[in-house]
Amino acid sequence: MDTKADLISECNNSLPNAKSNKEKLELINTIIQIKISDVGKYYSEIYRDFKRLSIYYIDAVDERKYEYDYINHEYLLSTINIFKTKEKIALLNYVIRKLKKNGLEEEIAKFQYEKNKAEIKDLKENFPKKFINLIFRVVSLNFFTISLTIVISFILLFVVLLPTTNDIQFFEINYENFSTLFYLNHFLNCLMFMCGLASENFIKPINTQGVITLIFGKLLFIAIILNICITKITEFLKSKF
Repeated sequence: MDTKADLISECNNSLPNAKSNKEKLELINTIIQIKISDVGKYYSEIYRDFKRLSIYYIDAVDERKYEYDYINHEYLLSTINIFKTKEKIALLNYVIRKLKKNGLEEEIAKFQYEKNKAEIKDLKENFPKKFINLIFRVVSLNFFTISLTIVISFILLFVVLLPTTNDIQFFEINYENFSTLFYLNHFLNCLMFMCGLASENFIKPINTQGVITLIFGKLLFIAIILNICITKITEFLKSKF
């Protein structure tokens, strides 16, 4: 006699008669916990069952008829984390869509963060084929990595635009006079340039290397700073406020 199979069957048979999302949640949670004890056998079934669990749980929380009036992220993540990377990403996407549908936008940030980590892991597993995607995903992982990228980008800009006395000079810099201190003035001019507030003739390439460097730098700036960082910072602020 297969006791596990009998218990699973009993819970499944009880589901249609459950009167609330809370009762359905308790039944489907019991089913999942039984199957997790033999995850190799029930792997694909747990994947389908988790979708039902996430629906019942989010609906129960949304109705405020369960013990919580907020999402217990770890409750859902504890099951999601048993899956392989691809399935984990798919389930996190499923939960995020369900939260959005129920108007629980403020609860998405944690799941989005876990999804970003899972996607980075997936990209690492496909390295070097998806190297560029990996860089962009690491940059946009969280507020810290976004801020660090902006700071590093500014430092590189500051160093590259520093005038030199040798033949390795790519640009002619037309400074605005904000300070009598050279490095402070250079800093302020670079900051204005990075924010798009500098004059059009601030940087003038004087050779082929300068033209290539300027084009590459602007493309990188658009791709990372504007396209990724600003978008992610906006999403972060929306989730907090």
